[in-house]
Amino acid sequence: SILTEEDKAHATAFIEKLEASLLC
Repeated sequence: SILTEEDKAHATAFIEKLEASLLC
């Protein structure tokens, strides 16, 4: 399946949140 630009934006935001929580 192909990710839309919106899907990529959501995924990027999710990863950034995840990394932020891991680096606390």
